[in-house]
Amino acid sequence: MKQFQALLDQLTLGLDTQLYTLDQSAGFVCRHVQQKFGCSQVSVWLLEQRTEGPYLRHQVGYDGLAERVLQGSAPVCHADILPYVEAITQQGVFASDDALADERLGALRENLLAPLDLRSVLYATIGANGSTTAILACAERGGTRRWTAAEIRTLKAYADAISLRRARRHRREAEARSLAQRLLQVQALQQLSVEPPEPG
Repeated sequence: MKQFQALLDQLTLGLDTQLYTLDQSAGFVCRHVQQKFGCSQVSVWLLEQRTEGPYLRHQVGYDGLAERVLQGSAPVCHADILPYVEAITQQGVFASDDALADERLGALRENLLAPLDLRSVLYATIGANGSTTAILACAERGGTRRWTAAEIRTLKAYADAISLRRARRHRREAEARSLAQRLLQVQALQQLSVEPPEPG
């Protein structure tokens, strides 16, 4: 966990100094997790809530077998995945040793996992205040895998650490916006107070 926290420190600094983009930072996280778990691939999926239901959008990932970055994609899925999204939000983590036979995965199994031959999956939620904004996903391609209790705990700890960093960053950004707005208001009042009176 210390190595992961050190990585998050590095990425936080990189984001603050604009050395890294959010996608690049997520890519570094995926590569670290893939090397730690030795699974086929790791991805970050963003969860978007729409009127017709939840959508998942692949932000970035890393394929350990091909040793290449997996680029993002357009939003996929829709209201069919609502039961899965609700379940993972409540539990915070989701493990399936045999994903293609797992009825809980519903539309994900048919539309995403089967076409990519992803046989085992381990998901952990990223978010705050009981809402899920993203999912950190490990997957095994070409064969099933039994996820250990230690792996499940570790991925959940990683996702929780990311959630905490995101919450802190959002608070800082909100405070900076609020401060900037107050400064603009003060400047506007100062300008009004020094304007000469109109001739009577």
